[in-house]
Amino acid sequence: MIQTNQAYSVIMQLRDFQQKHNELINISPAYYQCVISCCIQFLFIETYKMYDPSTTSDGIFGFINTLEKNIHLLDNTRSIVANEMDDLFSLQADEHFYKNIEALISESKKRISDCDNIIKNLKTQRDKFYAHQDVDIKHLDEFFKKYAVSLNDLKTLLLLNANLFNAFYMYFYNSTLIPMTANRDDFSKTVYYLEKGVNAEIMQNN
Repeated sequence: MIQTNQAYSVIMQLRDFQQKHNELINISPAYYQCVISCCIQFLFIETYKMYDPSTTSDGIFGFINTLEKNIHLLDNTRSIVANEMDDLFSLQADEHFYKNIEALISESKKRISDCDNIIKNLKTQRDKFYAHQDVDIKHLDEFFKKYAVSLNDLKTLLLLNANLFNAFYMYFYNSTLIPMTANRDDFSKTVYYLEKGVNAEIMQNN
């Protein structure tokens, strides 16, 4: 889960990088093409896996199904207030009250169902990307328009997954897994040294 959130973070940073530093990308275009393609492939595969109804254990869907099948073994008397994030990198934004494990499971299934169209579309676009992995990803915004999956759609699914897992973690362990990702600005360090290298070369040539 954390790795998938990190892949999303890297894609967002690369998108910003493309818009502001395209001249640096042109220094090693094949490298960035490979990095972006791998990140998108990982993001498509792992995000859909979280909600794939055919999986029995991986992801929130399989986790909830397992809980439902074994609900007779669980303590159904607890109530919790779970903090929710409205961004993958913030601490908390909202609160949800759950009176017991049945209520938590029921609400989780409803919220997943509310995203059913996004999930189905993600599977379609994941399969489409698999069939055309040689696609030229020069501009991420154009890529996501072509594949009809917005970065906001992916964020919605990642955020829902994080919030639901945090709610269940709070129920069982009275704590959360926040923060959901690390090294949010990791790629900015690479950009910083790339710019220094380019500027040093310009000064040397002059």
